[in-house]
Amino acid sequence: MLATLALHSSTTLAPTKLLPLLSLLPRQGLNASVFQSNWAEKGLPVPSSSTPLDQSCRWEVQKVELKNGEKGVDGDVWGVKYWKGKRVTPEGRLDKIRGARKYLWATQVMPPKPLQRTLKKVGPAEEAEEAVKPEA
Repeated sequence: MLATLALHSSTTLAPTKLLPLLSLLPRQGLNASVFQSNWAEKGLPVPSSSTPLDQSCRWEVQKVELKNGEKGVDGDVWGVKYWKGKRVTPEGRLDKIRGARKYLWATQVMPPKPLQRTLKKVGPAEEAEEAVKPEA
């Protein structure tokens, strides 16, 4: 599973299913901003260095229940949805994040340093084959 994940040169984790993505993040992705990668492909504003959080489409992860099973990471995730910067989830409520197993997701939060070393860097052609090297 780790071999299929990659780091973009823009410091975002490459899109993957939500549950494996959260399992790589500190505190299982609690308080991370995540978004479906197809939202960016459709031209929607997603968290990035050029789009402020208060104008983006995203989920703020508030509750995570991950389980490691025979087929990998499984579980459920709840959070608060923002659409074009406006909160869609009513105050005082968490919504279950749908599509965690179906869609590809991304975040700007980086995994801890030891995991970064196992991931490949994706960027210009000359960087695509280069593995992330451990710090000396």
